[in-house]
Amino acid sequence: MNLEQLKKNLYWRVQLEPIACRLDQHNRELPSKDDDWIIQRVTETELTINNVTTKHSILLGKDHIHHFTTNPNRPSGEIKYGFLTLHVQVFLKEDQSWVRPNARPGEPVKPHLDKATEKRAKKWVIYCIVGALTLLCALMIPKAWIWLQHGKPVSSHEAQVIDSPDLLGRVLLAKAEPLYRFYQRPPVYFEHVDTELYVTMTNKSTSPVYVQDYSVVALVRGQQWKQFHNFVGLGLDPQEIGMILPKSLYLSRIDLSENGFDYLMRKRPLAVNEAIEAWMFFNSGLSESDLFQVTQFRITIVDSTQKQHTFFSDFPSPGNFMVGSLRILPKESIPANLREMPPIKP
Repeated sequence: MNLEQLKKNLYWRVQLEPIACRLDQHNRELPSKDDDWIIQRVTETELTINNVTTKHSILLGKDHIHHFTTNPNRPSGEIKYGFLTLHVQVFLKEDQSWVRPNARPGEPVKPHLDKATEKRAKKWVIYCIVGALTLLCALMIPKAWIWLQHGKPVSSHEAQVIDSPDLLGRVLLAKAEPLYRFYQRPPVYFEHVDTELYVTMTNKSTSPVYVQDYSVVALVRGQQWKQFHNFVGLGLDPQEIGMILPKSLYLSRIDLSENGFDYLMRKRPLAVNEAIEAWMFFNSGLSESDLFQVTQFRITIVDSTQKQHTFFSDFPSPGNFMVGSLRILPKESIPANLREMPPIKP
């Protein structure tokens, strides 16, 4: 580029294309920052620019510059702004600065790792591969062993699951009382609820747990894992679970504002060292007699970072404990148009 034109732009503030690449001491790339640079000096053969933020100074030859463009959209006053599109990539490392040519004007160039960092990176790749293979073996061997014992493939519930040390919990009570989930007020649709669990959980991690999802499976008769089915969107209304009184024209809602797991966990996270006791509601297909055959529950909580917290609970739970009661609200008349929610088609 002919630098005579840039002499007219002395002391303008420009942004570089490509943006200067910031590096740490091992030549690893840091997050980019589109800093302003001041055109400090212009001669017939070279251009000096200074970084307003980092105070780095870089000397560019006239063959380093592809073109200059004004930027009238930035608020200026007495300061004028523009862009410099370069044939080179500017690198900044601590108090050093240098350039490398790029393939096309304005195209970024990746940094070269130093030999020590490159060697560490190769070792890290090897460690990751070995770790992945080790984890795969740890997951597959229990499945293979059960398969050899029983002569059949097994589900993921029968494979080994790591108990989470940062979330402790127990299932204190399991009931198969027929309840309903009501939609709207007065209710228009309902869904059947056939299983209720009263659980306790304590967050022993170092940060609050924001519950995004959860799952429950039960070990029935010591040999079969049974998946419980959650209700989509449960917990928006603390009074959406209730009962239809037998042989009557009335229904009663249950107030879960103080001990409904879904409602409480939608409002706030489970704080560090906080313990809660709350009700969960499912469709499991298990009868009351089936629940008497359950020997263990496994509950997995998925937090907002997609981390899974899993705990196992032997059942019946040992020890003495109090179970929070379900607060029944005054009865309501059953609307004439109340009907079962139609199944959602896949």
